[in-house]
Amino acid sequence: MGAAVAGVAALVFSLRATTLKERADEAERQRMASQLKEAQNRADEAHAKLQPRTITPQQREAFLAVAVSMPKGPVEVNCVMGDGEARAFAMDIHALLIEAGWNIGPLTRTLYSGNPTGIIIAINNTIQAPPPYAELIADTLDDIGLSVKREMNKEIPPDGVRIVVGHKL
Repeated sequence: MGAAVAGVAALVFSLRATTLKERADEAERQRMASQLKEAQNRADEAHAKLQPRTITPQQREAFLAVAVSMPKGPVEVNCVMGDGEARAFAMDIHALLIEAGWNIGPLTRTLYSGNPTGIIIAINNTIQAPPPYAELIADTLDDIGLSVKREMNKEIPPDGVRIVVGHKL
């Protein structure tokens, strides 16, 4: 009888150990799956950061639909010197503004003492009323998903707007 009890106890202990092992294995699988998903998300984010900025056809259409009725005036578009990605994106913005009806000079590349990033719209800070189209351009670019920073710069003509395409964030 004692051997039978010991055998049953061993069987129960074995079943419990197996159940605990299965639970631990499942917890480990879930932990590994979670870590794998986090690693994949980080890899996807890193890959996205390496992709050049572009204006999608949908963004282009949305901008043009609004810009057709905007007042127009002088706009300069420039980019940081030595950054091919910024230059290509600035060329896209330059072409978009020309297509929308602005009379814009050639795209210029500029050497900056700082390190501009993203898209910056700058106006002259010595005037009382900025050109009405400056904020309209900035808002419309924001609305189509191109985040724009606003700056003041006394070097810009009083009736002008400068769009600077800096390094990718």
